Amino acid sequence: MIKYPSRGNYSFLGLESVKPEEADVIIFPVPYDSTTSYKPGTRFGPRAVILASNEIESFDLETKKDLAKLKFCTLPELEPDVSSPEAMVNSVASVCEQIVKMKKFFVMLGGEHTISIGSVKALTKNLKNFSVVCLDAHADLRESFQNSNYSHACTMRRVLELCRDVVWVGTRSMCEEEYKFANKQKLKIYPKIENLEEIINKCKENVYLSIDLDVFDPSIIPSVGTPVANGLNWEEVLKLIRKLCEEKNLVGADVVEILPQPFSSSEDLVAQLVAKLVAYRF
Repeated sequence: MIKYPSRGNYSFLGLESVKPEEADVIIFPVPYDSTTSYKPGTRFGPRAVILASNEIESFDLETKKDLAKLKFCTLPELEPDVSSPEAMVNSVASVCEQIVKMKKFFVMLGGEHTISIGSVKALTKNLKNFSVVCLDAHADLRESFQNSNYSHACTMRRVLELCRDVVWVGTRSMCEEEYKFANKQKLKIYPKIENLEEIINKCKENVYLSIDLDVFDPSIIPSVGTPVANGLNWEEVLKLIRKLCEEKNLVGADVVEILPQPFSSSEDLVAQLVAKLVAYRF
């Protein structure tokens, strides 16, 4: 064995990765962006976030919790299935189903938003009475986009087919087709967080949280695939996550659509966001 003083590890917060069955938290990296329609490269997001997490403190000053006292399992990156987006969704669902059956809390790191269909698919097979809370600048409600029903622009349309209890927050961009569909279906869409309690009350006991990082204003996290102006700020997103963790059972989450750029601080903020999410959850 060579003694080698490594500066960091490919594990969240640089902590020793335990076996999945021993973990309190499972970090699930999915480097996939095959249906990206604007700026490609979100496949590099999971690695950038995990490496950036090595540079932040495990102690959370707000909650007074040391995350190093939790047991983390950082899974290897999932092999992309490029035969079709639907095949990739099924690959994600297969892994998530194993995690859900172990009753483990997990955070999936993307990659494009399409992968969220897989995690919701796994949850619907193994969990009742749950809602999906989607933080996203875009509605992602197209029936099809660029000849694919599993495009990142169709993510929440497919999720709705699996789970009818979906709440959108920070959504401020959609096409006319999506607008008409949302109105007809009377979907719960909040462009801003003006009444946090109302949003929380729309959710069932168990909640899965999907965070497309373009929900933030681009002045906060600019390195995303499809930025949209006038987004949410850091404080209000954290308040929402904390409130969800206090009043509901957060069963899992995904954080997707970061597009790493040289010398950008975006991946550092996303690593901090994931750490905050875990601190609130535990």
